[in-house]
Amino acid sequence: MFEMVIVVVILGILVSMAMPKFAKTIEDAKNKEAIAALKLIRTAERMYYIDYDEYYPHGTGGAENNLNTINRDLNLALESGDWTYSITSSNSATSLSFTATAKRTLSARQRQITIDRDGNLTCSPSGATYCP
Repeated sequence: MFEMVIVVVILGILVSMAMPKFAKTIEDAKNKEAIAALKLIRTAERMYYIDYDEYYPHGTGGAENNLNTINRDLNLALESGDWTYSITSSNSATSLSFTATAKRTLSARQRQITIDRDGNLTCSPSGATYCP
């Protein structure tokens, strides 16, 4: 019986050491998912620009945060699991650009990752370790 208690204690120690690493690995995978989706949006925006000579969404100061509409209009198939996505554009005569943003949902650690027309990624809170 004493041996069984020792085994359970050792297993408890091993599990307590492994869980933080496991949780970090899961969060890293979710962050990479958002970055991949933002890069897909950037590519779709570039194709949209070739067709329409402006970035999606239409007009100056346009904004879209409905994922179904983004998927339909940019011909994407993004899923709304752990992130919400939005796109803002500036299609004025002096500035043609867009910014796509992914915001983390259902997480105690709120975060946001943004990509611009040139492919620059920014993360907040600033200095976050999950941003490349």
